[in-house]
Amino acid sequence: MIGSNIDFGPKIYFGKQEFTIDGMRRTHLLYGKYFKPELGVSYISYKYTDSGTSASDYLVTTSLLFLLGRQWVSDRFVVDFNGGVGYAYRATSDSDVNNVLENIPVAIKIGFKIGFLY
Repeated sequence: MIGSNIDFGPKIYFGKQEFTIDGMRRTHLLYGKYFKPELGVSYISYKYTDSGTSASDYLVTTSLLFLLGRQWVSDRFVVDFNGGVGYAYRATSDSDVNNVLENIPVAIKIGFKIGFLY
């Protein structure tokens, strides 16, 4: 199985900063609550053997998600948690897909990231 995935979208920060000093508007540009519309594309190619014959299929998924998240920034680390729902479209070369759950056009995403500042 071989695949790739790419997700991109802008983070739009909102809300009041919790850790501010008098006269300071923000502690860090990347700190706080945000809304992120995100567009994603995934491609998976896989091979299988059925009754002695070898075959290959592919799966392409595109999604438009609306995420709400929160990001914390310290001196060296960044912690980000987000989640949201959206619409997904799936195209596959497999004509035997019968599962009803695979054909529902709803995408759900929950994310947790830890990063280092340099």
